[in-house]
Amino acid sequence: SLGPGFGCVKGVAQHLLEHGRPGTATDRLAMYADRTNTPAKPELIADVLDALVTAPPEQQQLVSSYELQRLLEMLRTSSLDDARLAGLEWQLLPGLGYGVPAPTLERRLARDPEFFVQLLSLCFKRADGSSEGESSPDMVHNAYRLLHEWSVVPGSPEAGGQVDEAKLKDWLDRTLELLAESGRTVIGQHYIGHIFAHAKEDGDGTWPTQPVRDAIERLANEEIERGFGTEIFNNRGVSSRGLTDGGRQERDLVQRFENWEALIRDQWPRTASVLRSVAEG
Repeated sequence: SLGPGFGCVKGVAQHLLEHGRPGTATDRLAMYADRTNTPAKPELIADVLDALVTAPPEQQQLVSSYELQRLLEMLRTSSLDDARLAGLEWQLLPGLGYGVPAPTLERRLARDPEFFVQLLSLCFKRADGSSEGESSPDMVHNAYRLLHEWSVVPGSPEAGGQVDEAKLKDWLDRTLELLAESGRTVIGQHYIGHIFAHAKEDGDGTWPTQPVRDAIERLANEEIERGFGTEIFNNRGVSSRGLTDGGRQERDLVQRFENWEALIRDQWPRTASVLRSVAEG
C-alpha cells in the first residue's frame, strides 16, 4: 500500500533512480517527506535531484516547483555539504519559480568575491568591449536572476543578519580588485550599492546598519551610492491604495527617510545624502 504509513519510500526511490526514472523518484521523496520517522538520507535526495537535472523532459515534467522547493528545504536543514547544496540550487534554479530564494547561493555571494564577479561576468561584457566568448543562455539567466534576488549583505550570515564590519571590508576590498581585473568596475559598484539597500536597521533606529554606513563613507564612490539609492526605490515594489488614500503612502515614506537622514547626517554625510535624495524623490 502507498498510503500515509508506507515505509519503503527510500528503497523505492533508489530503485527508480537505478532504472532511469529520477522524476518519479523525486515525486515519491517529496510526497513522503513529512510522513515518515526515518526520512531519506540527504545524499539520496541529492543524488535523485542531480539525476533529474539531466533527465529527459518527460521525467522532469513529473516534478513541480513546490516539490523541488520542499526537497531543497530538507537538504538545507541536513548535514549535506554546503558546496553540493549550492550546486543543486544553481542547477535547479530555473525550475523553482520566480521569487523563490536560493539562500545557499546568496550566502556564497556574500562571502566569496570571486563568485560575485563570476556571475557579473556572465551577465555583463567588459567595459573595454573586448570579447571573452559566449556563455549559455541558461547560465546567463541563472546569474542575472541570482544577482537580482540577492539579499544577504556581505559580512552577514543571512538576509537581515548582523553585519561583521571586518568581513564586509575584506569582501569589498577583494571584490573591487577583481572587478578592476575583469573590466567590470562600474557595473560591479552599482550592484554593491544594490546589496547595501538590503541591510538591517540598527537597534537605535538608524538605517542602514552602521557597518554599511561606514563602508559608504570610506569608499566615497558615487556609483555605489547611485546603486544604493536605485535599489531602495526598487525594494518598494508595486504599490496599491484605496480610491481616497491619495499620497499618504508616499508621505509616510518621506517621513521615514527624513528621520533616518536626520539621525545619521552628522557622522555619515554621504549616506545621509542618499537618504535625503530618496525622500525628495
